[in-house]
Amino acid sequence: MKKVLLAAHDAGGAEILSAWYREHVSRCDCYCCLEGPALSIFKRDHEKTLLVPRSFVDSLVVDDFILTGSSLESDLERFLIRSARIGHLRCATFLDHWDLYEARFDMSEGLMGMPTEIWVGDRHAYELATRKFSIPVKLRENPYFKYLSNCYDGLNVPIDNDILYICEPVSVRHEATLGWEEALMYDDERVILRNFFDDLTTSGFRGGVVLRLHPREYSHKYDEVLASASSSGFRVNISCDDSLLFDVKQSRVVVGVESMALVVAHVLGKRTFSYRTGRQWPLTLPFPEIVQVASTTEIVNAVNDSHAS
Repeated sequence: MKKVLLAAHDAGGAEILSAWYREHVSRCDCYCCLEGPALSIFKRDHEKTLLVPRSFVDSLVVDDFILTGSSLESDLERFLIRSARIGHLRCATFLDHWDLYEARFDMSEGLMGMPTEIWVGDRHAYELATRKFSIPVKLRENPYFKYLSNCYDGLNVPIDNDILYICEPVSVRHEATLGWEEALMYDDERVILRNFFDDLTTSGFRGGVVLRLHPREYSHKYDEVLASASSSGFRVNISCDDSLLFDVKQSRVVVGVESMALVVAHVLGKRTFSYRTGRQWPLTLPFPEIVQVASTTEIVNAVNDSHAS
């Protein structure tokens, strides 16, 4: 049986590869080289996976296959892509986002830094990737979105929260792409969240907010922001649920910056908002249904509309 090596570090790629693994594990000999947030995602989704170190790639032969996610900081996928080129192995990278494509590969290495093909899950990503790269780009059904939609339809959870706020370390992204000096010109994730709470307070909002932390964020990261909102008049809780589906299903609207979770919420039919304050940068999510706002007026109106319907 053909061996397949799955490799991921960051959460976005790991979610896609975990869903792909679920669909294909019975049809191929799957091995997983996982680091960072990807480890906890596969542990959450699967009782048992065959975890292997990076050096496992040296045991693969020409008929085997490598499927990777992509990362801005980790070199895991870059290492295995280069190893695949050296070993003349077929290697595909499933891109999970819509920006910084070149930064996810060792472009300075030419074809040695690129997989043999790129997979994308939607037309927006396909058009972008075909403009960026000369290697084959293939449009595949996103197995993560497919899995979520199937599970979501059968999830019997009442709506008991108004706003789900998706946290994400936008400062890490800015530093990686702009450098730390220019990154300081933009509001970071703590400032954006504090402004969000201040806006809600000014609006007179009295409902509930659930914060869902990014897999890379530690549990006490926003303690100071939460403390400042303690007398705001609305309820704030941090999600303790592993399932994004549960948090989305129980909420009336979903708010974030530009996390993949916003796209998931949109795909699942929720009113979804990208909230950013301070100096603006181009939103990387190419979905006009994800409404871009710099105040909470439209968000609160959407909550009120949901209560009225």
